[in-house]
Amino acid sequence: MVPLNGRDIYLGEWATEASQAEHGGLVGEWLAGGRCLTLPKSSLTAAESAWACRRFAKSCSRTDGQTPETAERIKKALRVLREGPRSPNRSRA
Repeated sequence: MVPLNGRDIYLGEWATEASQAEHGGLVGEWLAGGRCLTLPKSSLTAAESAWACRRFAKSCSRTDGQTPETAERIKKALRVLREGPRSPNRSRA
């Protein structure tokens, strides 16, 4: 992720050559544009963001098989995104 123009822009898997190249390119464009970057409206879709969060949550698994609290919170948040918020009259199984 790189924050530019008040938005966090996802660059791909962290510390890969591709994400570092993307970072360099975006920051270069931002500097060349007078610290302003014109971004396409859909530079990162909700699905891409959710997928990145899911991968991160899976990487949080500990060796003892327990899932850390952070990963559980991410899973719950993604479930709300997928299914929508619970109404008082609707329960989740």
